[in-house]
Amino acid sequence: HLAAVRLDSGDIHADSVHVRAVLDRAGLTGTKVLASNDLTEFRIAELLAGGAPLDGFGVGGNLDVGLGTVASGTVGGTLGAVYKLVWYEGEGDPARIKVAGDKSTWPGRKQVARIGAFAEDIIQVEDEPLPADSAPLLHPVMVAGEQVVPVPDVMALREIAAAELAALPAPYRQLQAAPPYPVRKSDA
Repeated sequence: HLAAVRLDSGDIHADSVHVRAVLDRAGLTGTKVLASNDLTEFRIAELLAGGAPLDGFGVGGNLDVGLGTVASGTVGGTLGAVYKLVWYEGEGDPARIKVAGDKSTWPGRKQVARIGAFAEDIIQVEDEPLPADSAPLLHPVMVAGEQVVPVPDVMALREIAAAELAALPAPYRQLQAAPPYPVRKSDA
């Protein structure tokens, strides 16, 4: 029994239609048709919207944060992140600050409170009381070098990820840019 056929070059849409027809004529209706070849989220959406009979996708180089393209009118491709020390459990005051104009840091441990069902997120100092109708988003996983939370198995992680994605409001699950999600610092 043939589990799947992978298409990795050429006209993926036309080839998927042809391969699906050949498989179906041979009675292999359960055989999956997969596509790869530098696919982006936009190319996948285009293939599916065009009716390509594809069952799955192999995404590699464009997986991290989404590619974004001039043609699609979106920005993407890199996730800009810089580590800034704001707390150090050493000698003296553990809170650390960097003073550098608009690159200055906010010292101290933080918590992020999600208000309601994605109304907004508030970044606050860890010991600040949580706002009403909010849930803390940051939880310890390691303490003093020891894992304090068991790692779920792959299937449980899949279910968690699917539930989290389903909980996102629709505008934030679209390929095209959504209005910015509201995130702010607390007033304290």
